[in-house]
Amino acid sequence: QLTEKIGKIIYFNPYGSGSQRKLSAIKINEIKNHIQKIFPRHSILIQSKEHSGLSIKDIGDNVYVFETNAFNDILAIIGISVFVVSVDTATSHAATALGKSSIVFYLENKENYIEWNADSDRSLPILSKRRKGRVLSDINNFSNDELSDSLIKIKSTIN
Repeated sequence: QLTEKIGKIIYFNPYGSGSQRKLSAIKINEIKNHIQKIFPRHSILIQSKEHSGLSIKDIGDNVYVFETNAFNDILAIIGISVFVVSVDTATSHAATALGKSSIVFYLENKENYIEWNADSDRSLPILSKRRKGRVLSDINNFSNDELSDSLIKIKSTIN
C-alpha cells in the first residue's frame, strides 16, 4: 500500500550505533539532495529520531520521515525499497539478506570494516576520512564524489 501511495522508495537510515556513527543534519540534507538529483522520480523514506511512531510524514518534494524501533517494520520497508542508504548498522545486513543494493557509510577503521561489513557486491561502502589532527574519524567526513559515483552505479544496476 505504501508504494501505491508514494511510489518507488529509497530507504535512508542516517543513524548508526554510537555517537561517531550519526550523520549530521547537514549531511543528511546533502545525501538527500544527491539522491534526488540522480533519482528524481523516487521517494526517499528517512528514518528520523525527531518523529515518533510509525506514522509516515510527508515533508515535501517526495521526502518522507518515520521513526520505529521495531526491526520487523524496518525489514518490511527495506523489502519494498528499491535500494538502501545507511550508516553501518543492522540495516545494511538486512538489505543484503533481502537482496537489495545499498550504500553504507563506515568509519575509517579497516579492521572493523572487514569484520562487520555486509560482504556483498551489492553493498557499496563509503569510508569516512580522518581530518588532520583528529584521533578518531567522523562518519560525516566523506567524499560527495564517491557518494555520487555509488548512486550512479546503483542506478545502472536497477534500470
